[in-house]
Amino acid sequence: MIGGFLFILIQLVLIIDFAHGWTERWLENYEETQSKGWYCALIFFTLLHYVLSIAAAVLLFIYYTQALIYYPDLIKICKNIIFNLICCIILSIVSVLPKVQDALPKSGLLQSSVVMLYVMYLTWSSLNNSHTCRPAFLQKAHTFDAQSIVTLVIWFICVLYSSIRTASNSQVSKLTMSEKILVQDGDSDLGKGDAESGKAWDNEDSEVVYSWSFFHFMFALASLYVMMTLTNWYDPVSSVPGQEAATNQASMWVKIISSWLCILLYLWSLIAPLVLKDREFN
Repeated sequence: MIGGFLFILIQLVLIIDFAHGWTERWLENYEETQSKGWYCALIFFTLLHYVLSIAAAVLLFIYYTQALIYYPDLIKICKNIIFNLICCIILSIVSVLPKVQDALPKSGLLQSSVVMLYVMYLTWSSLNNSHTCRPAFLQKAHTFDAQSIVTLVIWFICVLYSSIRTASNSQVSKLTMSEKILVQDGDSDLGKGDAESGKAWDNEDSEVVYSWSFFHFMFALASLYVMMTLTNWYDPVSSVPGQEAATNQASMWVKIISSWLCILLYLWSLIAPLVLKDREFN
C-alpha cells in the first residue's frame, strides 16, 4: 500500500508537469507561427476541461448524496466535493494573478483546468469507493463493474506511460531537483572505437543517458500500484462484507488525500517562484 501511494505522489507531480508542458508547447507554437489555430485550440480545451469538471461536480451532487437523509454523517464526505471545487476555482484565480504571471508568464487557465478535471476524477473515485455514497444502481456490484473496468484500463495506461516517462533523466531531475549534467549525444562516439585500428574505447566511465536505478524503482512502484488497483486497495477490516472489490475505506481516503495533495502541489508550482526568488524556474 505504501509503494502504491508513493507512485500516486510521483504521478501527481508528472500530471502537473504535463499540464505546464502542454501549455508551454502550444504557446510556443502560437508565438512562432502566429496561427490562430493554436490559440483557438488552447481556448477550446480549457473550456472543455472546465465544462467537464463542473458537470462532474453536478453529477456527484445528484447521484452521490442521495443517502444523505439516511446517513447524516455522510455530510462530512460530501463536503469534500464542495471543498475541492472551491479550491480548484481559487487555483484558477491564482494562476492568472499579475504577480504569478510576471513570475510564470506561461501559467494560465489550461493548466488549472487539467488539474481541476483530475481532482474531480479523484473526488468521484473516492466517493465511488464509499459504500454509503455509492448510488443505488451501483450497490449491487460485488465485483468490478463496467465502469470500474474502464477506469482500470485507463489507469493501467497511465501507469505504463508514467513509468516510462519518469525513467528519463529529464523527469528525474524535476522530481529530485538534480542539476547533474549527462553525457550528450555528441559524445556518444567515444564508445564506438576505431574500427580500422581495432582499438576499442572503454565508455564505462561515462554515464548512460537515463537513470537505470530510477527506471527500475519506478517500475517497482508501478507494479505495486497496479496490484493495489486490481485489488481496489483491499482492506478486509474496513470493507463491506461481500463488496471487498467494490468499496473500502482505505481506497476512499487514499484518493481523497491524493486530491488534496494534487491541489497543494499545483498551488506550490504557482507560488514557488514568488517564495524562492533566488531560484530559476523553467
